Amino acid sequence: MVYQHCFSFMDFLFQHFSLSLLYVLCFSLLSIFILFSNFFLSLGILLLFLGFFLGINLMHNMRRQLKRIFIHVSVFFSLNSICHGISLISLLIVDQLTLSLWKFNCQKSVSPP
Repeated sequence: MVYQHCFSFMDFLFQHFSLSLLYVLCFSLLSIFILFSNFFLSLGILLLFLGFFLGINLMHNMRRQLKRIFIHVSVFFSLNSICHGISLISLLIVDQLTLSLWKFNCQKSVSPP
């Protein structure tokens, strides 16, 4: 009787384990499909139609041009950010100087002679 009860309990655990394994596999497959759908939507479905209508050579040329643009952007991004940082700092200094001169002139005009 105890053996029968233990066997049914193990059978119950195995069934639930296989069911949970099936759920895990289904959810992982679903997540892979969602990942691929997001990837293809981010690329755009129109690129697929362009490949059919315009040909694969044009698609390779477009990809090569985009790669060149991305390389230039990544090289010059640090220089652009440095220049933007310098211009923002100089703008802040000019703004602070203007504000302090304005305050000084207001205090000078308000003070008694």
